[in-house]
Amino acid sequence: MGKPFEKELKSLPSTLDWAFSEPINPALEKIVATIRPFPLFVVGSGGSLSGAHFVARIHEEITGKMARAITPFELTFSQADPSLHAVLILTAGGGNKDVLSIFKEVVNREFAAISLVCAKVGSKIGQKAKNYPNALIYEYPNPSGKDGFLAVNSLISSCILIAKAYEAFNFSEVSVQELTSPKIDFESSEWDNFLNRKTILALGGEWAWPGVVDLESKFTEAALGKVLISDLRNFGHGRHNWFDKNGEESALLSLVTPHIDSLAQKIANVLPKQFPRAFLRSSHNGPIAAIDLLMQVFLLVHEVGKRANIDPGRPKVPDFGRKIYHISPLSRFSTGKLKNRDVWLERKAKVTKQSPNLFEESLEKFLSLLRQSHFSGIVFDYDGTLCDPPERYTQPNAEIALALNNLLSKEIVIGIATGRGHTAQESLRNVIEEKYWDKVLIGNYNGSIIVKLNCDLPKKGGETSEIIKDIHKVLTNDCLLVKQADIEEKAKQISIMPKAGFTKQTALERLYEILYKFEKIKFVQSDHSIDILSPEVSKVHVIEKIREILKHPNEDILVIGDQGQFGGNDFEMLTLPYSLSVNKVSSSMDTCWNLSPPGVTGAKATMCILNALSGENGKIRLDAVYLEKRKGK
Repeated sequence: MGKPFEKELKSLPSTLDWAFSEPINPALEKIVATIRPFPLFVVGSGGSLSGAHFVARIHEEITGKMARAITPFELTFSQADPSLHAVLILTAGGGNKDVLSIFKEVVNREFAAISLVCAKVGSKIGQKAKNYPNALIYEYPNPSGKDGFLAVNSLISSCILIAKAYEAFNFSEVSVQELTSPKIDFESSEWDNFLNRKTILALGGEWAWPGVVDLESKFTEAALGKVLISDLRNFGHGRHNWFDKNGEESALLSLVTPHIDSLAQKIANVLPKQFPRAFLRSSHNGPIAAIDLLMQVFLLVHEVGKRANIDPGRPKVPDFGRKIYHISPLSRFSTGKLKNRDVWLERKAKVTKQSPNLFEESLEKFLSLLRQSHFSGIVFDYDGTLCDPPERYTQPNAEIALALNNLLSKEIVIGIATGRGHTAQESLRNVIEEKYWDKVLIGNYNGSIIVKLNCDLPKKGGETSEIIKDIHKVLTNDCLLVKQADIEEKAKQISIMPKAGFTKQTALERLYEILYKFEKIKFVQSDHSIDILSPEVSKVHVIEKIREILKHPNEDILVIGDQGQFGGNDFEMLTLPYSLSVNKVSSSMDTCWNLSPPGVTGAKATMCILNALSGENGKIRLDAVYLEKRKGK
């Protein structure tokens, strides 16, 4: 299996050149923009765990948010609140059981942002990710072709590409050239004494730490020797005692950057002279130093392999090793014991930080109300509810289109409340039969203008209100917002779309600061923008208009959106009775429940609800039992 390790090393210079010169892919740029606002779990197995340490350090340095490198097995049993954390999965080939299992796990646990980077186009995990529009994937062809056993080219290329997407590198052509040809004199007496020992205590920290982790990984996986690892200061807390008891077989290796070189040297100077010691040094600081030291670790692995007559790229994996590798991972979802109802309760519990048991009675009351109700109308949000992010600039998919036309054929009145303007009309006219256009109400610009689907909108949504004009003037005079966000003015709404590297949270805090004098204006958020609304604007007006055209104004109306949390652009209308979310929920016990199967969000969750509807002649009912039994993908 695999390919000669020497062949892998020979590919590294061209891999480095390619990765540093490759333009940042929009898919990878979107991944970084999506995970930036959150504390991050970076998931990796084997050699990918070294890359996870690299990316975790970048995320912390660039965003100031906590980041943790973690294996799939560790993440499976993590009790961290998924709604507050993002996940980035790193994988070379995207086909092993652990990475496939943890992808399903994080989808089912509904982490705030889910993404993966894979050095193979058309991978198994990539194919699975296509079923989940909320999961972002970047696949690229490994520049050296299929990886060898230790996957060094995919590791290096992934690290460089992700660091560039974070804008974490400060490099020149000279520094890149230095990386492509690291030099280590293994024939020197220092290294000769070092390489005769069976056990290495590897020390490091800061940007040297990914290299320390990778050294242990590659030595163990290729059975080259024993490696114990520690950061430089933790070595002083008892780890040094290894030399006193087992020094005859051991050597000290320090991986250092300029920031930690003096500390590493002091430790080496105190260690008794009879114990060999060596250094892998980078003259760089920051992420470039980590890449530099990883390259040096590869050379050390190659040298030790030659002396031990072991090819690290072809280590001859035993049969029992293959059997261990193929054992199926554990998952709390694989047992089948977690019911949909449990997931519904957990969603409310996460928002309130209370026990799910607290909501059982409220859920049963809500379901009972749904069972007894006959709906004459349905009001939908648009983006994130009727169409997923990939369809944002096209139209709802064929399944949604068929369901909408089916409802209209049963004389159900449909309203759609959206922050969009005429693009919503254009998209919906493409999927709803023309004979039903006068039966559909569109509440554009968050309900500020409500027209039937067969009517066109006034240009720019009508005459701009004075308060919107005043706010727009303040925003366009703010140098931070002008540079870091796109600002779009409509009659009663201003949309702020943060650019890459400028999070919605940061933008929102800035907006609060500069607009604090404006009373009663509303701030609402979607997945892609912050909207500032005139006081009178509300999506609830669409429900009110629907009531006006129903035969009886007290008839029941089902309301479906995706941003039901406080501050979300569906919050107001999901405070009404019979309201369902297909993504984020509020803390309300009586409204805004998410009754989707685990891991199912957006348009797929909406379809679950639509498939649970039945009825004729202007009345439909929701089958809650169907929703309880419905399984996700």
